[in-house]
Amino acid sequence: MHHPSRYHRSMIAAVVGAALLLAAAPAGDVWREPTKFPPSTAPTFLTLASRGAKKGKGAMSEIEVLVRDNAGSPVPGLTTHVSARWKKAQIRRDGATDAAGRLVVAAPGAIVLTFTFDGDGGAKTVDARLEPDGKAWKVVAAPYSRIGDRSEAGSCKNLFRLTPGGAPGKYRLEYRYPSSLFECEEIEYGTDKKVIDLAQIQAIGARNVNRGDKNSYTLADEEKFGLEASQQIDQQYVMIKDPEIVDYCQKLMEKVIAASDQPRMPIHLRVVHTDDVNAFVTVGGHVYVFTGLFKLATNESQIAGVLAHEASHAIARHATEGVTRSQTAQTGTQIGAQVLGALLGLGQETQGLVTQGATQATGMVLLKYDRAAETEADLLGTQYLWKAGWDPEGIARFFELMEKTTPKGSAGPAWLSTHPTHEHRIENGIQWAQAFLPAKEHYLVDTAAFQRVKAKIARLAPPAKSPAPKQGAGR
Repeated sequence: MHHPSRYHRSMIAAVVGAALLLAAAPAGDVWREPTKFPPSTAPTFLTLASRGAKKGKGAMSEIEVLVRDNAGSPVPGLTTHVSARWKKAQIRRDGATDAAGRLVVAAPGAIVLTFTFDGDGGAKTVDARLEPDGKAWKVVAAPYSRIGDRSEAGSCKNLFRLTPGGAPGKYRLEYRYPSSLFECEEIEYGTDKKVIDLAQIQAIGARNVNRGDKNSYTLADEEKFGLEASQQIDQQYVMIKDPEIVDYCQKLMEKVIAASDQPRMPIHLRVVHTDDVNAFVTVGGHVYVFTGLFKLATNESQIAGVLAHEASHAIARHATEGVTRSQTAQTGTQIGAQVLGALLGLGQETQGLVTQGATQATGMVLLKYDRAAETEADLLGTQYLWKAGWDPEGIARFFELMEKTTPKGSAGPAWLSTHPTHEHRIENGIQWAQAFLPAKEHYLVDTAAFQRVKAKIARLAPPAKSPAPKQGAGR
């Protein structure tokens, strides 16, 4: 299945969505309505015929397609690609549902009919393959297009109902258009995590997103490792003491955590005065927000997206899970040191820190997260933004901002250097939000509080250079 224009439609939709920003006041909060895609104007009646096709008993001659949403309302203008196959031929035509959510297809003598419903700019692309089973036709498969590589995945057969149409050779195919692909009976969410947990978005806060994962460490271990790490890191940076800046960051992080799967995770927050574009959360809930992050971000949803992504690493316990997977031939102090070093999203300055001082003797090793961990952090973080009411595209939009502002050939911000990326991560993040999260009335993009803090940070004197690591610190 190939849709060459999907990316372009997504980008056009993003522009349309950006144009829908609603400001409560000139300097107030800014909201965005969910992206709305223009309806298709393709034909609503299609004829697909092959010369020499024979109309045997029970053959399909015409099928009426009806598309309704969860409320039973028609879904007009839904792009639908129809493919009919005979023994020696195959024909494909493009159509769309009319104002009543209806599309009629005549395909006399076809032995296979495939409907590809291309909704929400390609984010919710679902197939329905129909074949005869004896005298009657059935929906034999209904995969959707997996975001990332566009391959077929999962099953959405529960969204379809095929019934006889009242005359020989005529059928009716009813398609319940989902508000979220999580409504499909079998889905893959771009991660090896058991999807039965991730799919329960209405149960965020009561889910076990670590179910089935191997981890040799307890939460008490993580609390101990996080405290040790924070005691060392705190000595290397100049911390912001301004109550407005610190209080804003604290409340931002608390809002992220409250909308997460660990709403009672302890938060110990520091605001670091440095131009390094970074933020990270250690095991044990020690949060470091760097002022350079505010200088790059343009709105609150981007900052919240970074924090939601980092919090997701901690909630999904990626650090200790990663060490558990790699602890072959390692024991005792080596493993403990590795866990201590597996902090979430460390910048270049911190990477230098953990190779010196107290950690030097234990052979500290820093771990970068693999693609699966990054994908899961993106997915969970997007869900947490959505639940908290922020723009769920915030994470992807921050990646987009970094891509635009990073000169070619440059190493880029420290946050990016510790988070492996790939060319489709921005597009995927936007489409994940559209495909897997039911649209809300509007999303919070920016606040006056963010702009005040951003302006205040811009007026601060340049940060002092970090002191040399203290030998023996933390021993």
